[in-house]
Amino acid sequence: MEYLKNCKFMIDIETIDQIVGGNQEFDVIATTQDKKTIKISFILVWDLRYIIVNADSDRFTKFNKGHIKNSNILLVENSAYIDYFAKQVSGTRFVDKLKDYLLYDSAGTQVEVLTISDPVITEL
Repeated sequence: MEYLKNCKFMIDIETIDQIVGGNQEFDVIATTQDKKTIKISFILVWDLRYIIVNADSDRFTKFNKGHIKNSNILLVENSAYIDYFAKQVSGTRFVDKLKDYLLYDSAGTQVEVLTISDPVITEL
């Protein structure tokens, strides 16, 4: 069963404003609840999906929230998305170090990123 886990970043995202990038590098530009603009940078992205207005709310509400959510940047443990990705690449990529990051905002926007590296956050 999938479950959400806090990662090392404790950020309260009000809105996800923009996603930019390509060629395995993506930046998520967001506004925090205290009105700061931040950039969440991912490198070595193997897959990314963007969901708006709670389109995936069924999956989101079924997560086992064993940990108190303190951040809008979470890790998904036992990720069904990683399992799906592994089947799609048919062994052409090693998925043993792959991480599933879930970012979401107060409006219901979700960005899910499969990467083998941790994000870097900078204030703009």
